[in-house]
Amino acid sequence: MTEPPSDERPSRLPPLGPPGSRRRRAVFFAVTGSLLVALLFVFRGVLAPFALGLVVAYVFAPVANAMMRIRIGGRHMPKWAAVVIIYVGLLGALSAAIAFAAPRLVSETQRLAREAPAAIRTVQDEWIPRIEKWGLFGYHYLGRNLAVVLASLPWFEDEFPYVKISRHGLALWVVSPPLLCLLWPKRWDLRMTALAASLGLVFGLDLLYQNSGWVQFGPRFVLDWLPLGVVLLALGGRRFGPAFKLLVVLSIAVNAFGAVTFDRHYVFYDDDRTQERMFQPH
Repeated sequence: MTEPPSDERPSRLPPLGPPGSRRRRAVFFAVTGSLLVALLFVFRGVLAPFALGLVVAYVFAPVANAMMRIRIGGRHMPKWAAVVIIYVGLLGALSAAIAFAAPRLVSETQRLAREAPAAIRTVQDEWIPRIEKWGLFGYHYLGRNLAVVLASLPWFEDEFPYVKISRHGLALWVVSPPLLCLLWPKRWDLRMTALAASLGLVFGLDLLYQNSGWVQFGPRFVLDWLPLGVVLLALGGRRFGPAFKLLVVLSIAVNAFGAVTFDRHYVFYDDDRTQERMFQPH
C-alpha cells in the first residue's frame, strides 16, 4: 500500500544538527555577535562614557586596592576615599597637561599660519618641478639621501653656540648608534634573512625618495623600517654588554639634546632654506 504524497517541500537550508551540536553553536554565536555589534554601533554615543569608565576602573583597580591596604590611624583607607583620590589625581594630571600643552599648541598654530604661505610657494616653485622632472622616486636622489643618512655631521664654529646642525638632520649612526650592532649579528637564520630583505626593501625606497626628511633632527624615515630592525637586533643573539649600553646612553643623550633644542632654539641649526646645503659652508 503506497502512502499519499506529502505537500511539504524539502528545505534547501543545511540541517543545523541536533541540539548542542557544533553547527548550532556556531550559528548562535554568529547571530548573537552580529546583533551585539549592531547594538553597540547604534548606541555608540551613549555607551562611550560607560566604556571609558570601565576601562578606567579596570586599569586603576590595582591602585585602589593598594591604597585600601594603607593604614590611617589604625584603620584601612575606605574604598570611596581611594576612588576620590584617584579621580582627583587624574583630573589634576589632565588639567596640568592641558595647561602645559595649550600655549605650545597656540604658538604652533600661529607659526603655521605665518609660515604656510611660504611653504606653499616652496612646494609650488621647487618641489613640484623637481618631482615632475625626476619623479617621486628615482636614482637622482640616492646620492643626497645617502649623504644625509651616513655622513651628515654637526659642524663647529668660533662663535656661540659653537655647533651648527644641518636642516637635513644628523646621520643615522649619530642619533641611533645602537643600530650599528645590526651589522654584526652573532647568528643568522632564515627568519633573519626574510626580515633583512624586508628591511632592505623599505630602506632602499627611502633612499630613492625625493625628500631626505628635511627639516629634521635625525633621519625620520628610519621609522619606516625601525620595528624590523629592532626585531632583527633581538634575533641576532648578540649579548647586550657594556658597549651596547654605552651606545644606548649616547643615543639618549643626543636625542635629549634634539628634543630640547629642535624647532625651539634655532640658534643651533643652519638657517638655509633651499635644501641645497648639507655640510658646513666654506
